[in-house]
Amino acid sequence: MESRIISIRARNGSGVIVSVTTETENGPVTVALPLGDEQYLQLHPVKGPISPETLEQFTAASSLCHALERGARMLSASTHSGKELTRKLRLAGETQQDAEQAVAALRERGMINEEQDALRLAERCVKKGWGPRRVLSELYAKGYGESAQTGARAYLETVDFEDVCDKVLAKVRLPAAGDRTALQKLQASLLRRGFLPSTIRECIKRALSNR
Repeated sequence: MESRIISIRARNGSGVIVSVTTETENGPVTVALPLGDEQYLQLHPVKGPISPETLEQFTAASSLCHALERGARMLSASTHSGKELTRKLRLAGETQQDAEQAVAALRERGMINEEQDALRLAERCVKKGWGPRRVLSELYAKGYGESAQTGARAYLETVDFEDVCDKVLAKVRLPAAGDRTALQKLQASLLRRGFLPSTIRECIKRALSNR
């Protein structure tokens, strides 16, 4: 089967669209392959016949271009760790290879800064009234490993979690004196927020004495 590049036109934004026609038993089949600027410069397509190997190169480059652009859109909407972005790209239909290569390229472009993003996530979690255990659990859940957590962990060391817990308690209804069931429910709620048992005991004691 013979393939030919029949047109190369600029895309909206950046890159080009390479249209390739392949003669098949059922007639000619034309596909449009988007390429980014970097891929265009690397492959340098020109109109005319191309070999099956060259067509495979263009097809693979176009597939990666799609994953790159999808990943960039995801990052523009919200920050992601490399692990989380790879997972979301796979869920969106990208191949494992394209997803991993796209994440690596986006990291090289400075669009993924895991240590900075992990710190920002930790700060947002503290503002929600979460304790250290839940914050760290959230960092792991979002795909930030130990090396990416350096700044976030240093920040958590500076946080007065008793103050954070006090602010949470100021917004809830405290149990009546002697109501052990309500007290246990409140303690369980604070544990789910990730506060340490010692912090919970001290803050509840202070809140009850001050009401």
